[in-house]
Amino acid sequence: YGYGGAGDLTGSYLSGKTEDEKYVYTHIAASYAYAGEAGFTGCNYNDLVNAGVIAYINYLFGQEEPPKGELSLSSTKLNAVRDGNIQKTPNITLSGDHRNYVTLSVPENVTAHNLSKGTSVTNGKIQIYGGDTFYLSADLLLTGSYASGNLYGSVGKTWRTLVLTTGDSKQDIGV
Repeated sequence: YGYGGAGDLTGSYLSGKTEDEKYVYTHIAASYAYAGEAGFTGCNYNDLVNAGVIAYINYLFGQEEPPKGELSLSSTKLNAVRDGNIQKTPNITLSGDHRNYVTLSVPENVTAHNLSKGTSVTNGKIQIYGGDTFYLSADLLLTGSYASGNLYGSVGKTWRTLVLTTGDSKQDIGV
């Protein structure tokens, strides 16, 4: 959630701060997350409180985990079946982080129904979020096939931290 991270919140929480200040606040917060109060070595605690660094750290620790980029569909090859006077696919669930979504391009004369959000789109674009269930429907007389093509989530990657320990007397490196 820090400066430059996958879920960067510095734009909203640290508005009015320079890019350099956001970087330093994030660095101190990451040091604290990794080493506890030892991460404040060389800093006066009262100065950190007065500058808002401690409040920023508390804010970060109150957030849910950063969003994950992985998504998967419960099924990728479906056949529509008759349901009354329409044809429809079985329900499809997009598994993944609730903040991550794909944008599905819905062709002409086809409707996408997002059951989780209660929304529908015909001949347009619909966002399907992680955890949502949806299906496609069309008139019985519509023939042919539909392929969405590759779908990419709005969260491009999952943030992972690697810490390298270089020895007892050396500072660890986080990348």
